[in-house]
Amino acid sequence: MAGGWEISEGIRDDLPRMERLWRFLYAHHSEVTTAALPFVTADERWPERLREFRQSMDDGAGAFLIAEGGGEDLGFAFSTMRPASPIFSGGAIGELEVLVVLPERRGQGIGEALVRRSQVALREMGATTLKVVVLAGNDAALRLYRRLGIEPALIELLAPLKAPGESA
Repeated sequence: MAGGWEISEGIRDDLPRMERLWRFLYAHHSEVTTAALPFVTADERWPERLREFRQSMDDGAGAFLIAEGGGEDLGFAFSTMRPASPIFSGGAIGELEVLVVLPERRGQGIGEALVRRSQVALREMGATTLKVVVLAGNDAALRLYRRLGIEPALIELLAPLKAPGESA
């Protein structure tokens, strides 16, 4: 148990208890983003996200890891297998969809350990490339991923579309 915590594989029945952690992540994203797009509420998004997690696990395409310590959930990672990229050569892509660590436990190596274990799980599932989407403004996450050798490859730009006659 490194630093008083350990990482284990989660099972489908563990997913509902991740809501608290997921809500920390969702709130963090809405605070740090520089995107000019509104977020749906966490209450709207969580039930759909939970369904997506369950479906990925049911399909054998999801890897779910939980960091636990002192009898509490400290963080989790959820990754999903994706088809090969139409742009880059290589095989199947494993996407790290969610990485969250409790705010008071950040900086203790938990996030790094979850990423590394997710990479192993995705390789075992057949992925040859890791994909991570980082929200604009989430500089701490970008630093973590870059420190782990995960570099930007694509930049996605979004903007709300205005109706004719609306000012930009």
